[in-house]
Amino acid sequence: MFDWATQPFYTLVVTFLFGPYFVNGFMADPAPVVGLSCMANLLPFALLAARRLKERYPEVTVVLGGVGAKAVERKILERFDWIDVVAHGEGERSIVPLLQALQNLLE
Repeated sequence: MFDWATQPFYTLVVTFLFGPYFVNGFMADPAPVVGLSCMANLLPFALLAARRLKERYPEVTVVLGGVGAKAVERKILERFDWIDVVAHGEGERSIVPLLQALQNLLE
């Protein structure tokens, strides 16, 4: 099995792109619902970013989408408790019904 953690690129991305300075600036004052979209090869990094976001802002609803999450939606929701929703299909089409459904849950 390929081990991302042993690769120099993984170390570079985790150290710099997902380091506290970058992530804190990127995630300052987030919206109540934050969506992350990713390609399959970037799924581990999107999950890391989502975890950092949820640790800092537990009240934020984290939505993951894109082809990286396709076909593994259930496994993502089971294994990564910081992901609240996995979106299906094109975000441009699913965002309005998704936000309406989330709003209905709060009412």
